[in-house]
Amino acid sequence: IYDPTSAGNEVASGRLAATALGELGWDAGRIANVDDMIVATAHHELGDATTDQAVLFAADLAVLAAEPAGYSDYMRNVRREYAHVTDPDWVTGRSAVLRSFLGRAAIYAPELGLGTWEQRARGNLTAELETLRD
Repeated sequence: IYDPTSAGNEVASGRLAATALGELGWDAGRIANVDDMIVATAHHELGDATTDQAVLFAADLAVLAAEPAGYSDYMRNVRREYAHVTDPDWVTGRSAVLRSFLGRAAIYAPELGLGTWEQRARGNLTAELETLRD
């Protein structure tokens, strides 16, 4: 479930997955794990993340480590998704998101061995942040 105007996408998606998995006969523990993993993607916090969550976060944030041309496409598409946001509000909000990722000790869990991704993601985020200051 994705609506760029909603703050509850991950919770709604987790509930949808839980319902569907319940209908498939999955046990409650496995369903809760999937729900927790989906809800955790709202913030991608590595501090308390399980290994499964860290892998999911890396997959979810893989685009941040794309080659520059791919990252440029991603940037344009994200702006289109948020076309309902005024330019000044976009710059403020997007800058805050970029700074929050850049301010982390790690974007990808170090134990996953994604050092190349980490470096490329930081370069992409930094370059995007510079474009917002122009």
